This record gives sequence, C-alpha cells and structure tokens, in this order.
Amino acid sequence: YQYDPDEAGGLKEAMGEILNQPFGQWLLAIMACGLMLFALFCAFESFYRQTEAKS
Repeated sequence: YQYDPDEAGGLKEAMGEILNQPFGQWLLAIMACGLMLFALFCAFESFYRQTEAKS
C-alpha cells in the first residue's frame, strides 16, 4: 500500500463530505446530539463515580 499524506483531508473535509450527502444536515445533527449526550453521560459519571479511599 502507498499513502499520500497530501490527499488526506482534515475534519473540515470529512464534515463537508457528510454534509454533501443526501440528508447530510440530518446526519450531522444526529452526530452532534450524540456527542452532546456522550458529554452529559461523562459529566454524570464523573460526578457520581465512587472510588476507594487509599490509606
């Protein structure tokens, strides 16, 4: 396999490719909601996580 780093795009190109698909706006909205829900889950988990106290 050969890889050309100049062909690789960044996050902007990846999101643009998704946006250009049929229902692209809906796909990006679903992804955004999923990321927000995951952030909320992480916040709750960090707040309520029980750890053992070390002596």
